[in-house]
Amino acid sequence: MASLNNFNCCSEIYDCCLWYGTDSTNPEVNSDLKLLSNHTDSLNKIFNDVKLFINSLYSVYYDPIEGDIALEGILKKNKDNFLGTIIFPSHFILEKKGFEKYLGKKIKSGFKMLRLLPKNHKYSVDAWAFKYFYEILNRWHFPVVISLDELDITGNKQINWKYFYDLAQKYPDIPIILDGGNAKEMVFSGYLFQVLQNTGNVYLNIHNLFAFNQVEEIVQQFGAGKLLFDSNLPFYPEEMVIRRIGNARIINEDRSKIFGGNMKNIIKRITVY
Repeated sequence: MASLNNFNCCSEIYDCCLWYGTDSTNPEVNSDLKLLSNHTDSLNKIFNDVKLFINSLYSVYYDPIEGDIALEGILKKNKDNFLGTIIFPSHFILEKKGFEKYLGKKIKSGFKMLRLLPKNHKYSVDAWAFKYFYEILNRWHFPVVISLDELDITGNKQINWKYFYDLAQKYPDIPIILDGGNAKEMVFSGYLFQVLQNTGNVYLNIHNLFAFNQVEEIVQQFGAGKLLFDSNLPFYPEEMVIRRIGNARIINEDRSKIFGGNMKNIIKRITVY
């Protein structure tokens, strides 16, 4: 990443989505501690403050409880750079009262985000069905991340965009981070723009905003405050997304917000009761 030293505008980077473990659908895709450590070392050569939000692939494909327990040990040994993303354990749908205590313990262990997997783990995240959890998350200002793929129930790119409007309106203190699959296709741009225009607490991560001028157009229309940097390692090459923002035709102040400032402000607002 030596060439990235040309971008001296930014002192911090908050990578809000990396993965640890092996992708069971493609075992050749693997992210171990060595890969994460090397990624951290590379970033530390460029940025003064490096934070990586780790998702456990074991939690996604096998057991959210066991996977996140294993991840806790990794976070404990890497407090300076690693933060965790909780994979919501679906058994709390039937045992709701244990969730608040579970969330509090995870926050103390270094977890700063919650990922929802309604399609993969088979539960509803509609405002009426997930009300108990949303109310806690809203009170604690705790960020939630959800992928477009998880809302594409049929697999035909039929996204329930109303979900974001309803959620943002009813729970304005939840930072809602919109993730995506291989790309946030241009066909979605009109919907994405409407969501950004009509909500105050929906953010986009940027690892798949690769269509021509997508990042620049969003910044021009809505400012840089709604974009969050994420590498999506190991599914994307390490340097790809960094170069996308580093080379974007935006001012350095906006570049700095995307690289770390926006996410830093989100986690500063987390309040545990």
